[in-house]
Amino acid sequence: MPTNVFFSPKVNTEQYMFEDIIIESIKMYGQDVFYMPRKIVQRDYVLGEDVESEFNTANTVEMFIENTEGFEGEGNIFQKFGMEIRDEVTFIVAKRSWQKLVGVWNSDINDDRPFEGDLIYLPLSKSFFEISYVEHEQPFYQLSNLPVFKLQARLFEYNDEEFNTGVAEVDELKAQYGYQEIFEVGSISGTFKFGERIKHISTAAVSSSATAVGNFGTNRGLGRLTAVDISTAGFSYAAAPAVSIITHDDNDKELEGSKSNSIITKDQPKFSLWSVFSNNNTKYYYVDLPNELQAGTAEFFFKTKDAQVYNGVISQFGDFQFTLGSNGITSNHKTDTVTTAINTSNWNHVKVSVDNASGTFTYQIFINGTRILNGTTVSNSALIASGGQYLNTNQIKVQGALSAANTAETNGVYFDAVSVSTVPLADSTTITVPTAIQTNDVINESFDPINATATATINAAGSVSAITLVNRGRYYPALPAVTITPNSVASTPEVSISAELISINNNTIHITDIETTDGTYTKFATGNSITGVTSGATASITKIYDVDTSTTDNTFVSDLAARNFNYEDEADDIIDFSESNPFGEA
Repeated sequence: MPTNVFFSPKVNTEQYMFEDIIIESIKMYGQDVFYMPRKIVQRDYVLGEDVESEFNTANTVEMFIENTEGFEGEGNIFQKFGMEIRDEVTFIVAKRSWQKLVGVWNSDINDDRPFEGDLIYLPLSKSFFEISYVEHEQPFYQLSNLPVFKLQARLFEYNDEEFNTGVAEVDELKAQYGYQEIFEVGSISGTFKFGERIKHISTAAVSSSATAVGNFGTNRGLGRLTAVDISTAGFSYAAAPAVSIITHDDNDKELEGSKSNSIITKDQPKFSLWSVFSNNNTKYYYVDLPNELQAGTAEFFFKTKDAQVYNGVISQFGDFQFTLGSNGITSNHKTDTVTTAINTSNWNHVKVSVDNASGTFTYQIFINGTRILNGTTVSNSALIASGGQYLNTNQIKVQGALSAANTAETNGVYFDAVSVSTVPLADSTTITVPTAIQTNDVINESFDPINATATATINAAGSVSAITLVNRGRYYPALPAVTITPNSVASTPEVSISAELISINNNTIHITDIETTDGTYTKFATGNSITGVTSGATASITKIYDVDTSTTDNTFVSDLAARNFNYEDEADDIIDFSESNPFGEA
């Protein structure tokens, strides 16, 4: 017949009360221990062994020691190589406490129970115990639940496992009982840190993929690249990889150097997306011409930042100069001067034409489509040339001006659409102001940033041997990132030997936990350079205290911390058939 539904042990309140009593009892009569989950770094799937393990966390949790008369197990056993301690113990931990204090907070635990192989550190006896079996069904469903884990554990045998728990008392195990080496170093550059890893690189890593960086040369100037320098050549490229240089963003480009110290901005463009802004009378921009020009046209647009009076020279080239003042813009050609009103809230157009037909120089100046100055001279009238009265270089200079208010919010002039042609204008009192970017035959400057481009060349080994700039670009505010298509061929990894620094006294260094990146047996050697992975300190090994160096054997006899010699001496007493047959050869 079915069980009585009115009497059931499956009452949640009673189960919780039972667990509460257990937790309270363990808190009263138990011990605080450190629970450390094992993380297997490398497993031998043939023999079923954990070749390399590490313990990275230690969580405090209360446990009850079930053994009342001391540790159990086989006790102390004396063997040829000394005494072996085979203590065993059973810990009881409440499931709720374990899950709350260990399981929830520990990223190395992927289940809701303790695991065999995990460690428990008992501060009472300063002992480490390895869990050999987890019993989860005792007591057996008294209230239809299982409130505790019983952890059967045996004394832990240290085998060079890695301890990085952050608990000094736990992590000292490695320094006290791990394999150690001692060596002396020469002069130390920097300061090594206790507990950091030091390493010696025997073979540096070689990337199969090439890398490169841009180069401005001696100064950034207009932000043009002068070269792309190869940082890593890579190897085994089947074909020349593509080179990508980062493109411009929409931020202002502040320039520096002799060519310009103005700002390339999207704030006030005339035709295209960008213009040059000289935000005070010390800011300028030089537009270069490939050759001097005695005859032809030069023109540009300008706009003051605010609708008020501005004062100062805003442009000059050859025999021509343009100055803002209280009455507008003053145009100068050698000794000829005329002042014209301008639009203070919009763009203004300036155009100059010089014609030297039949040895007579005729010049015309137009402001916003109207000729305001013209004349004829038998002497040279340099449009843009080395003999210019105001600027004697093959350049057009534009520069900022100060407002009457002289504030950062109002100072400055915008410039756009600088254009130069070799074809002079016919004699005329008016011209049509351009409504788009010009297509003149010398220069059509719209101040748009230009993205740099480059190509790579590889040699017979498939390494990048050269990078050629196809376009230098311009207006880069900082060196742009250069990307080379990654190689599908695997890179050659670094080969190094490293160890943990456990102490340093003057120039004597103690190390433990020696590892190699390629898994082969390697030793530190005299002459090796070592580097602190964290500190960056460097030194060179001058002497190694090792059983292979007979001149330092006395060190191991007198220094009890250097157990290597004693182990080697004991090992020599074992019959070793790998060296020779002790019973003679047949």
